[in-house]
Amino acid sequence: KVTEAKGDKGDQGDKGDKGDTGATGVGVKSVTIDEDGNLIITLTDDTVHNAGKVIGDKGEQGDTGATGVGVKSVAI
Repeated sequence: KVTEAKGDKGDQGDKGDKGDTGATGVGVKSVTIDEDGNLIITLTDDTVHNAGKVIGDKGEQGDTGATGVGVKSVAI
């Protein structure tokens, strides 16, 4: 018959050896908007992703705004 026994937590062990340097990660190299309004993301491994259209079509002409206040004269 096996019985389970649990003791107190032991002391922390010694620090291990330094590991090898990991592989270089991939980052963002550039982000542009092309002539069709698509967001183009180029990564540091030269992979290119088209994130789709991010610029909408031109809207309708808005109403004329109220007349603003201007400068009537300037004297030195």
